[in-house]
Order: sequence, then C-alpha cells, then structure tokens
Amino acid sequence: MSTDGQTANALASAAYSALQRGDPTAALSACDAALLQVHGRQALAARLHAWRAQALQMTGAIPDARRALRAALATAREAGDEAGIKALQPLSASLFAQAAAARSQAPDESTLIARALAALDAGDTVSGERLARAARRQAQTDESPRDEVIALLALARIPALAEQSVQAAA
Repeated sequence: MSTDGQTANALASAAYSALQRGDPTAALSACDAALLQVHGRQALAARLHAWRAQALQMTGAIPDARRALRAALATAREAGDEAGIKALQPLSASLFAQAAAARSQAPDESTLIARALAALDAGDTVSGERLARAARRQAQTDESPRDEVIALLALARIPALAEQSVQAAA
C-alpha cells in the first residue's frame, strides 16, 4: 500500500475514534485530511463523508451535515457499495428529522417583522401592514438592507401593496 493509502487509513481510524469519543472537531479534521489522501478508494471516501456528516450533525450544522451525507451517498453509489448506501439510511432519517424540526420551530415573536408576519398569517392585514412598515423604518434606521427587504416582502403579501413592495425590494 502506498504512503498516501497508509496515511488515509490512519486518518480514517483517527476520525472514527474521534467520533466514538464524541469529539466532532477532531473527527472533522481527520476526515478532511483523509479525503485528500484516498485517491480512488471510493468505499473509504464514502465512509469518510458519512463520518464527516455525523461530526457536523454533532456540532448542530445540519445543512452542512446534509451536504456531507449527499456526498457520502453519491460516492457510495459510484463505488457500487449497496451495503454502504443502506447503512446511511438511519443517518439520513436523523438529519431529515432534525432539519424538519428546525423548520417547524416557532419564529421569534419579539421582532417587529415576526409580529408582522404572524399578523399577516392570521389574516390581520391592518396590523400586519402597520408592523411591517415599522419594521422597514427600523431597518432603515439600523442601516440593514437585509431586514428592509424582508419587511418589504412582508408588505408584498398585501395584494394592494404587492407590486410596489416587490419593486422596492429589488
């Protein structure tokens, strides 16, 4: 086995050990280094991507973990590793559940824009418009173009204001 192959094996072992210890930072470092050394060893590369996804999940970086999982699945498919693909199903389900839970969490009702959106969701366009306009003024005062665009898009949910709000946001 080449020096690169031995290095990849040692780094893969370190990544796996780090995951077992609950050390996602060390696991990520070892995975990233090993992925540079695997040259043509698709099955090992797939496992490294999967371990990287697990480490990212441990840190709470769910979007990054899902990207790493997609890389693991693609690499396992390229390698024809059906057992590896099947082994990734629990991780896939776990990441999907975490992503879904994150999307379903209630928004922070303490901000003007959140209250505006809640009012609009409830069908209260008068309060929604008033709050969205206040949110836009606050964004302009804070010099926050991002928040101003969000406020304008909230205003665009009101049919009479849709066209002018979208144009102002663009």
